[in-house]
Amino acid sequence: MLEVSIIIPVYNGISYIDRCLEAIVSSGAPADKYEIIAVDDNSTDASRKAGPGGARNLGLNYAKGRYIMFVDVDDRINPSAFARLITRLIGLYSHQVIGFDCLKVDAGDREVPFQQFVLPYCRDISGPDYMARYPLCGVLWSYLFNRSFLLKLNVRFLEKCVLEDEDFVTRVFGRADSVTFLPVQLYYYYAENKSGLSNIPDPEHQARLMHDRLAVITGLKRMREAICDPQLEEGLDRKLCDLSVDTIRI
Repeated sequence: MLEVSIIIPVYNGISYIDRCLEAIVSSGAPADKYEIIAVDDNSTDASRKAGPGGARNLGLNYAKGRYIMFVDVDDRINPSAFARLITRLIGLYSHQVIGFDCLKVDAGDREVPFQQFVLPYCRDISGPDYMARYPLCGVLWSYLFNRSFLLKLNVRFLEKCVLEDEDFVTRVFGRADSVTFLPVQLYYYYAENKSGLSNIPDPEHQARLMHDRLAVITGLKRMREAICDPQLEEGLDRKLCDLSVDTIRI
């Protein structure tokens, strides 16, 4: 049985894809326990077509693994941690969401914690409970998502939207009954890459980025208004506050 489907949107990734794929295939993890789905999002400029959200939606259509992992083409995983996850750990869990640690790598190849806060290694907590207690990190590549749970939710990524990860993670956590976090450093985020969609300096693109941020905030506000769960309301209020502050800073 495939344990993990790794979905990689490829956006102008020729400079990074060898490093990204090599870290996975050289890990020594059994090849019959995972699959790699690399999806070209057809983007060579700011027009983006469906963007990374569309590429991830397409990847989800083909995924067969018990868990889904999203990797950006300009980042990489920790090979030894991935092998340990596949061979020893993943079979012990059936949670709807599994979180893990990430490291940020700067232009000088220096590694620092990605999070600005201490990651709470909560076990057997619901998504709304977690959101009400702690800041929710909205990056996709910090989690494994149970594929059956995603299919049940019928949750999809926003297309042509730069902030699709924040929207997706928040909606999934808001419906999750079982979340756990593992003290495993699994992911390397390469901060030196400036070619991502959110880093294009063109004023027209930055205006589009602001539009996307406001669209995500509006959508989550509607989700907040439609629920009758005080704990989830508290968690969404926290997330909406964080997103609004980030938007003002831009």
